[in-house]
Amino acid sequence: MARNANISMDLPKGLTTTDGQSSVMINVGDLAGNDAKAYNVNLKSAQSGSYSIKANAEASGLTAASNAVTIDVRNCDLNASVSGPAKVFITKDASYKVSVQNTGDADAASTVVTASIPAGMKYVSASNGGSVSGNSVVWNVGTLGAGKSVSMDMTLNAVSGGSGMSVATAKAYCCQGEGSCPTNIEGIPALLLEAIDVADPIQVGGTEKYYITVTNQGSAPDTNIV
Repeated sequence: MARNANISMDLPKGLTTTDGQSSVMINVGDLAGNDAKAYNVNLKSAQSGSYSIKANAEASGLTAASNAVTIDVRNCDLNASVSGPAKVFITKDASYKVSVQNTGDADAASTVVTASIPAGMKYVSASNGGSVSGNSVVWNVGTLGAGKSVSMDMTLNAVSGGSGMSVATAKAYCCQGEGSCPTNIEGIPALLLEAIDVADPIQVGGTEKYYITVTNQGSAPDTNIV
C-alpha cells in the first residue's frame, strides 16, 4: 500500500491552470498494490510557444517522476482596419476598404468580418460576397491562414449630415481584431435665382409686376442672403 500519495506539477512561465494557478497539486490518497488513478488537468497559455511539463508523485517513503511532455501552443492574431474618406458630401457615394491580416502562427478558422455603416449613410454595394445585415456589412471569410491577409470594399451613400464612424471587426475561433475610420458628412448650399415679369409687353407709363424666387437647391442651409 502506498499511503498519502499526491501528485505535484510546477508549470512553466506562460502556462497556468484555467483558474490561474501556476502549479498543480492533487491529493491521491492511498493506493493499493497494482492500483492506479488517472486525473485530467485543464491548462491555458498566455502566449504561443513551446512548453515542457512533467509530474512528480510522492507517498510515504516513495517518490516518482514522469517523463517530460512538450506542448506546442500556436495562436492566430487578427488585425483589422477600415479606411475611407474623411469627408463626403450629401448625395455622394463613398468607397471604404476593409483589410484583415492574420499575424499569428496558426490559421484563423471561421473568420467573419463586419464593417458598421456610419450614421447618415446607407448601403450601396460590397465586393467579395459581402452583404448588408442590419447596420453592418458582413463577409464570411472562412479560414485565414497564418501570415495571410484579405481586403474587401464597400460603397456607401451619404444621406444626411453629421459625424459618422465605421468600425471593422474580424472574429475567428480564438482571436479577433478591430479598427475604425471616422467620416464627416457635409452638405453644400446652392442658390438658384429666378425673376419672371408677369405682363409683357406693357403700355408706356404702365406698371409691371415681377416675381423673384430664391431657391436653395443644395443639401445644407445658406445664411446672410441679401
